[in-house]
Amino acid sequence: MKVRFQPDKVPIFMYDRAPQTDTVVVVAGGPSMKLYSSRVKKFIKKNKSVVFAANYNFEKFGIHSDYTYITDVAKFKENIKSINSELILTNDLINNYGVRDGLIDHVERFPVYRAGCEGKKHVYEEREKLRVSKKGNILHSEIGICGLGALLLATMCRPKKILVVGLDDPKDPDCYSKKNYLGEKTIYNKRKKAIKVIRYFSTILLPYLKASGIELLTYENVGLHGVDKHSDKYDIEVIE
Repeated sequence: MKVRFQPDKVPIFMYDRAPQTDTVVVVAGGPSMKLYSSRVKKFIKKNKSVVFAANYNFEKFGIHSDYTYITDVAKFKENIKSINSELILTNDLINNYGVRDGLIDHVERFPVYRAGCEGKKHVYEEREKLRVSKKGNILHSEIGICGLGALLLATMCRPKKILVVGLDDPKDPDCYSKKNYLGEKTIYNKRKKAIKVIRYFSTILLPYLKASGIELLTYENVGLHGVDKHSDKYDIEVIE
C-alpha cells in the first residue's frame, strides 16, 4: 500500500542536507545546454561534480543530475516520470493537489525537499537583502526563474566553483520571450518580469557568489542574461 504524501513533512533543503563539494554544475534548459552538453558531461566526470538540474531530465545528453529543482506545475507534470534524482520544489508546488498526486511514486524512490534557506540570520540577507518568509523559505518571486533558483540552491554545497550552462534568456528588458533547448518558446506576460530576472541575477545573485568566494564558470555562448562575462565586476571564468 502506497504511503500518502504529506506536504507538511517535506524538509527544507539547506546546508545540513547538501553534500559538500568543490565543484557544482547547474544545468538549465536554455539552448546553450544542448550546445555544450558533451563538454559539461566531461567536466562532471573529471571533477566529480554534484549536479543541479532546472525543470528537466538531461540524461539523454549523458548528464545525470543529483538534484532537480522545479518551479512550474506544467513542467512538473510533463517531466516528473522521467526524473531520476532527488527533487527540490517550491512551496507552491508542494501545496498543489495535482502535484501531490504526482509525487506519490517519486517519494518512494527519491527524497523530496522544499526550497528554503536558514532565515533571518542567514548570510543571504546580511549581504544582499534576499527576502525570505517568516518560516525561512526563499520567496520564489525573488529568485526569478528556475535556473537562478537552482544556482542559489547549489551554493549550499559550499563549492569553490560552479559551472553554469543553459542559463540564457532573457538578455534584455525588451525581450518578452525565451526558448529552451527544444526550441519551445515561453512568452513573458509582463515586461516587468523580464526586468526583474535580469536585475536579480546581475545585482544580487552574482555579487553574492563573489562575496562568498565562489567562482562562476561558464562557456562563451551561454547567454547569462546579457551579463558581460569578461567584466572585472563579476568573478566569472569562461572555459573551453
